[in-house]
Amino acid sequence: MTDPAPTPLPDTFMPDQLVVHLPALDLVIRELDRLGAHPAGPPEQDDRLGLALLTVVQSDGRKVTDLDPLLAAVRASCEEQYDHWVPLLGKNRHVESVFGLPQPRSHALDDLARADGPLPIYSTPDAGRGVRVGVLDTKIIPHPDLVGRFVADPASVHPPSDGPTKLKAPHATFVTSVITGRAQGAVVEVTGVLDDDGRGTAWNTVRQMMTFADAGVDILNLSLGCRTADGRPPLLMARAAELLSQRMVLVAAAGNHNLSAKPKAPTWPAALPDVVAVGALDPDGSPADFSPRLPWITCGAPGRQIVGAYVKGPVTMLDGTVDDTFDTGYAEWSGTSFATATVSGVIAAHTVPGRVSARDALRAVLAEPNGVVRPWVQCDDGRRA
Repeated sequence: MTDPAPTPLPDTFMPDQLVVHLPALDLVIRELDRLGAHPAGPPEQDDRLGLALLTVVQSDGRKVTDLDPLLAAVRASCEEQYDHWVPLLGKNRHVESVFGLPQPRSHALDDLARADGPLPIYSTPDAGRGVRVGVLDTKIIPHPDLVGRFVADPASVHPPSDGPTKLKAPHATFVTSVITGRAQGAVVEVTGVLDDDGRGTAWNTVRQMMTFADAGVDILNLSLGCRTADGRPPLLMARAAELLSQRMVLVAAAGNHNLSAKPKAPTWPAALPDVVAVGALDPDGSPADFSPRLPWITCGAPGRQIVGAYVKGPVTMLDGTVDDTFDTGYAEWSGTSFATATVSGVIAAHTVPGRVSARDALRAVLAEPNGVVRPWVQCDDGRRA
C-alpha cells in the first residue's frame, strides 16, 4: 500500500468555542469584548474541571469562523498587561475513534472483515468480579453475547435500524466484547460520546471522564483520541488526566498512524503522563506495522485481527458502498483501540475490590513474564523511530 503524500497534521476543533480556566473567565470575557467578540450565551461551567466553555460570536452577531487569531490576540494582550502571564485557555477539540489519522484512511480499517462466532473468552467467569470498567466511545449496540455484561444509559444505546449501519458505529460494541472476553465478571459501563462516524468533542468527553471517576469506576478505557498541529497537549485532555490519573486507571489507544506521513505524532490522551498508552501487537508478539513506535507508549497487547461483537446486517463502508457480508454479528478487526480494550480487560481480571486495586493490578500485569500485556520496551526491542 502506498503511503499518502505528506499533509499538515489535523488540528480540528469547534471553530467558535473557547475553553477557559474559571478564575480567568471574567478577564477573558473582557478581552473578547475589547476585540469585538462576546459569548453567545451563558458559559457552560464545570467546577470539577475548573473550566468553562464559551461559544463566541462577533459583536455584530456573525459567527466566529477562525479561532486562532482570537486566541492569539487574547494571549498577546495578557502577556503585555501582566508581564508575560497568560490565562489558561484553549480549544474544544474534536476527538475520534482511533482509526489512524492523519492518513485519510487507517491501515487498520483494511483488516475489517466478517467473522464467525462465538466470542473468544480468555478468563474464568469470576475474573474481575465487582470491578467497574468505563468505556467512552460510540453508542453500544445491544449484541446478544453482551446481555448482562454492560450497563448504559438509554441515550448511549444505539437504536435499532432497518438500514445499513455505518462502519464505525459498532466500535463501542466491539471494544466492550474484547474487555468482557478478558474479564467475564467485570461490569462494563458504556457512555456514548462519539457519533456513528466516530467523532465527538473533547469537552463532552472529559466531562464524562469526571462523571465516571465520581461514580467510582476503577478503569477507564479510551479507545479514542485527538492530535494537535503543534504536538502539544490539548488543554482539556491534560486537565482531565491530571485530575483523574490517581483516581482510576486511564487506558488509552496510541493510534494507528505508523504508516502515515506523521508516524511520530502524539495521540492525546495516550501520550500524557500517568496514562497507560497501548500499542498493538501482531500474533507473534512484534509491533503491528500500523502501531506507532514512540517512547511514551506504556505497553503492547494483541491488536491484529481481533474477533469481537459487531453488527448483524449491512454495513456502509468508508467509500459509501454497502457490504452485505456481515451476517453473523461478529467481525475481525485490527487496531490499537482493541489492544487497549485487551489491556483494560486484563487489568480488570487482576483487580480484586478491597484487596488488589486497579493500580496494583496494572503493576502486576506489566511485571508478568510472557504475559498477554507486555511493556513496550520489550515489544519494540529498541526499534523505536
